[in-house]
Amino acid sequence: MKYLEVFIFINIIWGVLTLTMVPLCQVKPFEYRKTAIFLLILSWLYLLACVPLFRGSVIIPDYLSPFYTWLVIILSIEVWIVMLLTLLAIGLAKKSHDPEHSSYMILFHKPLVKLTKPLWLFIGALNVINAGYYFVGH
Repeated sequence: MKYLEVFIFINIIWGVLTLTMVPLCQVKPFEYRKTAIFLLILSWLYLLACVPLFRGSVIIPDYLSPFYTWLVIILSIEVWIVMLLTLLAIGLAKKSHDPEHSSYMILFHKPLVKLTKPLWLFIGALNVINAGYYFVGH
C-alpha cells in the first residue's frame, strides 16, 4: 500500500478521535481537561501526517481524486481551527500561571469556543464520511 492509501485509514481514525475527544475536553468555561492538550498535540501530528500528500512529485490516482479533493477542502478549515485553539490554549496557560497576563485570544474565548467546537465536530464527521465513502465505493 502506498502512503496515499494508508492515509485514508489515518483520516478515518482522526475523524473518530475528533468526534469522541472534542466533547470531552471542556469542563466549564476557562476550565479544560488534559485531553484538550492531548487533542491539540494529536491535531498537530495529524497535520504533519498530511504534509507528504502535498509534495510536488505526488500524483494522485483517479480513483482517489474525490477523496483528496474533499480532504483539501476539509483541511483548509481544520488548519485554522487548530491554529486558533492552540493560540487560545497558550493564552489560557499563560493566564493561569500569571493572573495579570492579558491576551487578545482570552478576550474572544467564548465566541471562539462557540464557533470552533461545533465546527470541529462537523469537520470530524466530514472526515469520517469522506473516508467511509471511499471504503463503501471501493
